[in-house]
Amino acid sequence: MFRSGLGWRSFDPREAVSAVHEIENPAALRQVIFEARNPEARRLALIKLGDKALMGSFALSDPSPIVRRRMARVLDDPAILEKILEEDDDRSVRDAAGSRLDQLEKEKAAEREKAEEAKKQQEDSLDIVERKKREAVIQAAIEYITKLFAGSPGSHDADHTLRVYHNALAIADSLKQCDRWVVSLAAILHDTDDHKLFQTENNENARAFMTQQKIDADTADRICRIINEVSFSRNRGRRPSSLEGMIVQDADRLDAMGAVGIARTFAFGGEQGRPLQPSIDHFYEKLLLLRSEMNTHAGRCMAAERHTFMEAFLEEYKKEM
Repeated sequence: MFRSGLGWRSFDPREAVSAVHEIENPAALRQVIFEARNPEARRLALIKLGDKALMGSFALSDPSPIVRRRMARVLDDPAILEKILEEDDDRSVRDAAGSRLDQLEKEKAAEREKAEEAKKQQEDSLDIVERKKREAVIQAAIEYITKLFAGSPGSHDADHTLRVYHNALAIADSLKQCDRWVVSLAAILHDTDDHKLFQTENNENARAFMTQQKIDADTADRICRIINEVSFSRNRGRRPSSLEGMIVQDADRLDAMGAVGIARTFAFGGEQGRPLQPSIDHFYEKLLLLRSEMNTHAGRCMAAERHTFMEAFLEEYKKEM
């Protein structure tokens, strides 16, 4: 059997520990652990060898509380530490086991927090990339409708679309649970297949843009459903089937109200070559009904002021006529 000298066999802790400090051979350290009479020598040999299973065994069975206490301070096995708490008859050993359990729990919590922070940073990084992609698609959509509506009449032009888009974002700000991405695209594309302007089917123009931008099929279908639920004339008495649809419908209807709504009404009348009275009739057939048909609280609040402005306009018109 390998022996490095008898110093570690000494009862004198200084002599025994000094001898163990000089031992590096694992076999010799094991010999010290099982044969040393001084607990400090066994303690140091266990620490130097670093055998977790052996350390756990001695934490439960060594006759000296010095060894059991020191092992309890470095063990990583909660089960053994719990057993020490329940069974060891030395309070200092139990206290060491309890402190180690608390330390392990703190380390575990710190690791969880670190992992969560790393995950959050990764998600934030992905969010930044995704947000930039979406911003690029929004900009592309604005450029698309600007070209598509080039030469279109003023009542249904790119400016109208951008006003609807900004109205939709203003409403969406008060409804955090909505999908702002879907709201944005649906608002920008809501007139791209308007029957008054285009002879298309199945949202051909909107789908062409979304296909080009690699918008996934489910999102494209959601957006097209919203677009199809916006029209006043085609959806009388029916509310949109989604919160996002309600937002975009309100945003579009807001642009038919107030000063802009008045301007658009007479612009459309001029485009159609109709006299003033049919345009005035349009207020009573549609525009003055919009306030009560708003879907969202924010939409209703915005509509109230515009509705009052239209009523004042009509009163003044009657006076001047």
